[in-house]
Amino acid sequence: MMGAMKPYKISIKQFTIIVIFLFTALTGFADQNMSIGKVVAIRGEILAENTDSIQRVLSINASVFLNDTIKTRKGRIQLIFNDNTLMTLGNNTEIKLTKYSWKPEDKESAMETRIEEGSFRIMGGAITRIAPDNFKTHTPAGTIGIRGSMYAGMVKGTSLSVIFQGGRGIYIKNDMGLVAITEPGFGTQVKSPDQAPEPPRKMTQEELRVFETVLAANPENTPSDPASDTTASETPESSSESSGTQPADSLTETEALSSDSSPDGAPLGLFSTNEISDITETVLASTQATLNTTLAPTGAEQEMLSILLDLGYTGSLTQSSFVPSTGIWVYSGKMKNMITSESLQNMKFIVNWDNGRIIGLEEISAGTRKIDTGFGFGSISSSGTISGLRILGSDGADGSGIIRAMTGNETFGHFYGADQSGLGLAMEGYDINLQNPANQLFWKDISAAVVSSKTVNTNSGTESWKGFFTGIAEDMASPNVNRRIFTNDSAGDFALTINKDAGTLSGSLSGEDFLNAANQITGLTIGGGDSDSVYITDKIMGASLSGSSSVISINGNLGGVKPYGNFMVTSDDAPLSTYTTWGYWEAAYSEPVTGKNYHIHVPGSLWIAGNPTLPATISNLIGTLFTGIYTGKAEGVMFDNTSQMTRMTNGTTNLAINFDSAASTPVTGNISFTEVNLPVTSSTPVSSTSGFSATISSAVSSAVNGTFYGPDAEAAAGNFSATMSDGKQYHGIFAGNR
Repeated sequence: MMGAMKPYKISIKQFTIIVIFLFTALTGFADQNMSIGKVVAIRGEILAENTDSIQRVLSINASVFLNDTIKTRKGRIQLIFNDNTLMTLGNNTEIKLTKYSWKPEDKESAMETRIEEGSFRIMGGAITRIAPDNFKTHTPAGTIGIRGSMYAGMVKGTSLSVIFQGGRGIYIKNDMGLVAITEPGFGTQVKSPDQAPEPPRKMTQEELRVFETVLAANPENTPSDPASDTTASETPESSSESSGTQPADSLTETEALSSDSSPDGAPLGLFSTNEISDITETVLASTQATLNTTLAPTGAEQEMLSILLDLGYTGSLTQSSFVPSTGIWVYSGKMKNMITSESLQNMKFIVNWDNGRIIGLEEISAGTRKIDTGFGFGSISSSGTISGLRILGSDGADGSGIIRAMTGNETFGHFYGADQSGLGLAMEGYDINLQNPANQLFWKDISAAVVSSKTVNTNSGTESWKGFFTGIAEDMASPNVNRRIFTNDSAGDFALTINKDAGTLSGSLSGEDFLNAANQITGLTIGGGDSDSVYITDKIMGASLSGSSSVISINGNLGGVKPYGNFMVTSDDAPLSTYTTWGYWEAAYSEPVTGKNYHIHVPGSLWIAGNPTLPATISNLIGTLFTGIYTGKAEGVMFDNTSQMTRMTNGTTNLAINFDSAASTPVTGNISFTEVNLPVTSSTPVSSTSGFSATISSAVSSAVNGTFYGPDAEAAAGNFSATMSDGKQYHGIFAGNR
């Protein structure tokens, strides 16, 4: 068995050179007129050319700028950038500084270069630590990614040779494939952009000598004259030429070139740093061999591995063979459309290891999810396979009245690494036209994500939840005409059974049209088993919706929901109160008799539910003449008979609820939004079994219904609907804590 490799150590002289060259980093983003780095060592005449094709000769301490092209010709140069990235360029090298932005601790910082020809060595600075996926070296043959590491390379025509020299690892990729290298001394070759990178292998002493020669030896036809070399530590007053002495804390290049040597005595020199101090991991050759094997997959899995590495993933690319037994883990990542050239989408996955369930949510930006995007849920095997994925959602209207429902499943899914710190999914399905189901658009996506947080799971057992909803149904062809406003006035009409250990939920939903009680939904089925629902936490769950052929009743005529576009899911936004959970739901149906296609949809279709307070507890509060002040948040929409539905903003709840059965106004307060204030009042006493009801005093027609949640009625929540004298309508949900 091989022993562990000893970490590299930096020599005192090399450390001195690096320290001398470090300087205070600039903050902010670079433009073409702002220095992004400077020259710290130089030999020969080196040119920098700007975007206007104006050339200048570089000298020691000279600045370099964004979009500069550096041409070394017969010289050599070393640059240090504002984040302390150190770059060495050999002779006959051409490199363009294509992208640079640096701000301490800003994860949007980035550095990208384009090397057309020549040799180079790069030791990553602060950007590779805080934003490793934003640090890339592009060449005609492929792209090199870095994670706090040091590497050297040579570009000849359309070929690329790379050696990893220390740190946490690099990867090399092009359109044909990808390899990752995690052990110092290993390298790869890319013969052309039309060929995949070769599997990493340990470089021979001769190959290492070639790299050192092109970066450390004198350029061709240049005499070995130390006086012609300049480093940033030399000044006219301190150079050996002017005074014959050398400062105690600096080195001339002559000393640097001769002091350190390779095992066979060949000089390494200032431009060669074969030992660095930034190495935090060393990997055995056997580990690299295993990594090479895992990189054999092609197609979807190869794409996933590429995305994982771009995300800064540093774990093993081997598929996990086991999974944790407990905990709630969140994974953040990206999704790629495999059919179109759309930009990568943000994705979030949440895993409950206790019940083996997973949910994936598309986000419009990191941490922010649109309310009308798709989601998917599935199960996780003991060996880390993700299966049984069901994808639901809606992509909204395209302006022509066409609404499409999302359907799909996984074709591949697995966790990666011995610590399950990465995951990959391949998915495909159809976006189905709800008005004409024969019109279907095929889609195919892959997604990869890395773990971003871990928390203890405190949820177990089975609970019975109740709640309230609003459901705005619109004619898909004429959405602003003849809407249906489905709501419930009793919490028992929206009931859920949450099995936290199995990771499932089931229940039913019933209600009637606020505008016409003859229009009803009766017994819409919520969820069921693994294939129909998912429970992760009390705030993260989802389910499909279904129903019989008589679940919809319009003026006494019966019909059922369509086979697609029916689901409910929790919101990513903040809870409206403790002890309650809220979210969105959608359903599609054809109205009986007329055959018009209706869609119950976001943002006007909302639900809120929780474990209700026991009737006996409410009775005790009624007997004590208790008054509770409930404050919290609200969600809702507004419209009139001619306008589109609009989501209201900044909703708040402020209700005073008097439990005294003799109170003349048991409920007072308001539900307010930026767009409207809705004053709430009631003359109906609080009930131990049905909660409370009220009206909105400024409306010509209204209803407010709610009940209590928590062991001691710590929260109150419900729904509201109102039609005003000017024809405007307001509908939504509310909640508050006392």
